[in-house]
Amino acid sequence: PGGYINPCYGNGVCNPIDGVCSCDVNWRGNAICSSCSSDWFGELCQYAATKHLVFKQFSIASIKGQGYFTTFLGISFYLPSFGEFYLIRSTSSHFAVQVRQTPCMYHTLYRPLCMTGFSIRFNIHLTVTIRSRVTNANIFYPLVWTNGKPIRVDHVTYFSASIRMTRTALNRYEITGPNQLLFVLTVGQSLSIRLRVPTSFCTDSTGILGPCEQRLSSQNVSDIQVLNNAIANGRVDKSESLFVYKHENFNEIRHLTGTWFNLRIIDSHIVSDNLLLGKHDVITIEIFVKIKSYGGTILSYGKEEYFSLTNEQDIRVVYGSLEFKTGLKLGLNVWSQITMVWIKSSFVLQVYYHDYLSSFGLPLLRTYQFYSQIFPNQGK
Repeated sequence: PGGYINPCYGNGVCNPIDGVCSCDVNWRGNAICSSCSSDWFGELCQYAATKHLVFKQFSIASIKGQGYFTTFLGISFYLPSFGEFYLIRSTSSHFAVQVRQTPCMYHTLYRPLCMTGFSIRFNIHLTVTIRSRVTNANIFYPLVWTNGKPIRVDHVTYFSASIRMTRTALNRYEITGPNQLLFVLTVGQSLSIRLRVPTSFCTDSTGILGPCEQRLSSQNVSDIQVLNNAIANGRVDKSESLFVYKHENFNEIRHLTGTWFNLRIIDSHIVSDNLLLGKHDVITIEIFVKIKSYGGTILSYGKEEYFSLTNEQDIRVVYGSLEFKTGLKLGLNVWSQITMVWIKSSFVLQVYYHDYLSSFGLPLLRTYQFYSQIFPNQGK
């Protein structure tokens, strides 16, 4: 089905023996993977209508840490985008909830999308900002600010006389407020949240969780249009952001583009204009490489002296007269991921390598100590 060029219409895997399609979970409406599964809808079958309880007094939604959302209408969807988004933006009060999605590390694993920030504006006098931990250490409390000022997190943390955060488990907290307001927060390097908010707070909301309506979701055009509009208009403008980007020695960049460039180089090279890396303590460079033979330079950067990553029988890290053999070998004709993390304050370079041949998917790590800055603020 779908022909040789587009088997199973691009929504499944064709068995080469009997030609039967094994369809993706959201494309099982027919045997040829061209129709949405039951309770899935949208142009790309990207929305799932889930059944959940609907109450008159309050409404329920949830966000799982890697870009998965379930709206007040019970519609689940995936939003693979960096940036800051309104979950709830009331047009009749000052109540608003924002989330921030960025890459993060989970132990030694790189996750391309995490929910690392969560902010609640309760009223014009109180805004609470929460961020996941910024190190790989086993720390199970979040960073918290009230009105832009850091505060200490205790077993019970009071934000006001009627709003508090209580630790209920090792990495779980509950934020409670008037009118049965409840946020259940699970803390890791990516955050997860379950919300129970008074329906009056979200009846006219324009955030990506949609408005609170007292009905169960169904597969209809209006639901799709509401969601598409909410996502398209749900980004947070810089002037409206409720987040804090600096904590001690950690300084976060607000705007992450997630832009990628694909280059095919055969017996040649490409040189950039001057790049301005800025005065950030941590610089991360990530590349995906597929080689057909060994030899040459994968990447170099510098101004007077150059840092290089070379493609010998094993990958080598070179800076001036220094050369480190990583013991890591690129596979031929397969994609490999190399991530370099330069920590300016300690002159430490971390090199992560992942060849995608291992089904378990754990990257390999090499760490090198230098004694000077190898990534100048400006270079090519």
